Amino acid sequence: MTRHRIFAAPVLVASLALAACGSGQDPALEVPEGETTSSAVPQEPPAAITPPLATFEGIALTGAAEVPGPGDDDGTGFANVFLQEGELCYDINVLDIAPATAAHIHEGAVGESGPPVVPL
Repeated sequence: MTRHRIFAAPVLVASLALAACGSGQDPALEVPEGETTSSAVPQEPPAAITPPLATFEGIALTGAAEVPGPGDDDGTGFANVFLQEGELCYDINVLDIAPATAAHIHEGAVGESGPPVVPL
């Protein structure tokens, strides 16, 4: 019998909580008629937005530019890369390529295969 009581209590509490959620109004938020409530939460000023240290937008991606290449001949795409303190954000879109096996950023001059420096 003890098992049933221990099990029944959490089920009853969960059922009541779900019923309260489905009523459309949280009873804790109800204010009796004729009364008002107020609350104040101390707020800190918003942190200053740090501009990116470096921004690379609209980088054209083509199979012909793949080094060593060529990559997928009909593959195309673009990338936007933003470097901030301790963070690299990127948005890469590609079309018409075979399933990718790796994605990373290389360091090197145009037309040269430099070492990968950032895995994506």
